Amino acid sequence: MSRRKISDRPVRTCLGCRRKLPQDRLYRLVIRRHKDHYYELVWDIKTRLRGRGAWICRDNPGCLVKAAKPGLLARAFKLTDGPVRITSDSLGSLFNKEQVS
Repeated sequence: MSRRKISDRPVRTCLGCRRKLPQDRLYRLVIRRHKDHYYELVWDIKTRLRGRGAWICRDNPGCLVKAAKPGLLARAFKLTDGPVRITSDSLGSLFNKEQVS
C-alpha cells in the first residue's frame, strides 16, 4: 500500500481563512514585545525571526483583515497580557511592496 505524498514543502494554516497551504504561498507574522508593555506585529519576510509566528495568505489581503479581529491574534500568539498594536504600516506595507515589484 502506497501513500500519496501531498507536498514536499512545509504546510501552514492561514490565520484569516484557515486554509492549509504550502509555506511559500504564505507570509509570516511575528510578534515583538516592547518595553512599554504592548506587542507589535512584524512581517518576517525571510522566515528567520525568532519567536512564535502566524501565517497569512500572500494572494488574499482579505485574510489579513480577518486575522485582525479582536482576540484572534492574541490567541494565535498565545498572549495573555498586553494589547497587540496594529498599525497601518505593519498591515499594508507588505502588500504594497508586492504590488510594486
